[in-house]
Amino acid sequence: MAEKLSLMNNVNMSEYSSMKTGGIAERCFFPQDEKQLVDALKTLEREKIKYYVLGNMSNVLVPDGKLDFVPVITTKMTKTEKKEADGKLHVYACAGVKLTKLAYEICDMGYLGAEFAYGIPGTVGGAVFMNAGAYGSEIKEIADFVDFYDIEKDEIQRIDNENCDFGYRTSAFQSRKGVILGASFTFEKGNRDEILTRAKETMQKRIDKQPLEYPSCGSAFKRPEGMFAGKLIEDSGLKGKSVGGAMVSEKHAGFIINKGNATTNDVKELIELVQKKVKEKFGVKLEPEIRIL
Repeated sequence: MAEKLSLMNNVNMSEYSSMKTGGIAERCFFPQDEKQLVDALKTLEREKIKYYVLGNMSNVLVPDGKLDFVPVITTKMTKTEKKEADGKLHVYACAGVKLTKLAYEICDMGYLGAEFAYGIPGTVGGAVFMNAGAYGSEIKEIADFVDFYDIEKDEIQRIDNENCDFGYRTSAFQSRKGVILGASFTFEKGNRDEILTRAKETMQKRIDKQPLEYPSCGSAFKRPEGMFAGKLIEDSGLKGKSVGGAMVSEKHAGFIINKGNATTNDVKELIELVQKKVKEKFGVKLEPEIRIL
């Protein structure tokens, strides 16, 4: 079974984390398809072993030291199905498909709607889980349905968009016990050159404004209503503030970067410090966008 489920031992999670922090997992599953993912979860549930299902780990902080849980990493689940019909493109993507790669393929085929996702570093599963978005667009605008394995009912469910409870960086899946297996999206035909130009402009904005040259988990905090987290942090005088190897980016204060040899604890302490200082100065409690395990 271990071989079937691509089990690895003594995995250094910092090698898989986009923040490049995290400790050692004694066991780590890398399922290659939906069945293997469900089988892994059934095994762990049966053995009453704590686990987390993770994707590209672009928005997750893993604890330092020896982990007390088993990571189940979906990045080998890369199957996609594309079907063109009546001026539309229907795409089904497994949870581990990288969103940026998929978005570029859709744009390159001349279909509208995925431009905003070009440059988002997560997987399809993670993007659906948190209703990822950028530049005014979100996953909820393009998703048709989500295939979800409900652990408590031991069944695979196909959940339509309107029942996913998508909101700002949230979805129904954050409060349900189970795992996203894949999702279906629909795109309208457009002008390929114009679509690719917009996608590349979106990517260039990221390069110009974000500290992509350093490891990070993207935007560290959710946007408070009517405000911008980065501006609040900058106006609190925290640009360049460091705790150990973690630093508030001098390029974009909404990002916490690993400037070298940061630990997860460094990042967590810096998050707490930023929250404290912004609260003192502006009375606003910043909510982390990073998922802290």
